[in-house]
Amino acid sequence: MVKVSSDVLTMYSEGQKIVFLHEPGGGVITQIPDSHNVIVLCDDGFERKYNINSITHVRGEDYQLDDFIPKDEEGSGNEVDKAIRYKKQRRGELWEIDLHIESLVDSHQGWSNRKIVQTQLEACRQFIEKAQDKKIRNVVIIHGFGEGVLRSEVRSYLNQIEGAEYLDADYQEYGGGATQVILRYSY
Repeated sequence: MVKVSSDVLTMYSEGQKIVFLHEPGGGVITQIPDSHNVIVLCDDGFERKYNINSITHVRGEDYQLDDFIPKDEEGSGNEVDKAIRYKKQRRGELWEIDLHIESLVDSHQGWSNRKIVQTQLEACRQFIEKAQDKKIRNVVIIHGFGEGVLRSEVRSYLNQIEGAEYLDADYQEYGGGATQVILRYSY
């Protein structure tokens, strides 16, 4: 019998719906073979093994994979665009960015903590600038909850932006690891 880390068991469980972070689609977890991987019954009907850093929970019962517009609408090839999700809501668009380093770069092996945080903050800056260019009012920055370093740095940056207000994002949807930002514009 394979011993599975309790962290993975609290994050994911068999029968749970997930979506992929680096490719379109999602599926249902059928097995948790070890502390780093899950077996997913994908939308195409095939089972595949995925690293837990390449998936995320489906949030909410009414979530459908079609709710998201492809991440890179303009085909810019920008690494930051890989971590952005555009979600339609009743009251306009909600943009989300996942600042987990695995969502931003293909590999961060050998990077110092400082370089990781600098990369995450640069992605946050580019994301906010892009949202401002498009006059998006509501954005969510997913920073995780960890030790709070990134959360603190993100909020320090947001304090410098004129017309930006922030608060903790919905706990039920983001689990305490995200900040909701309202961007106000003078027309």
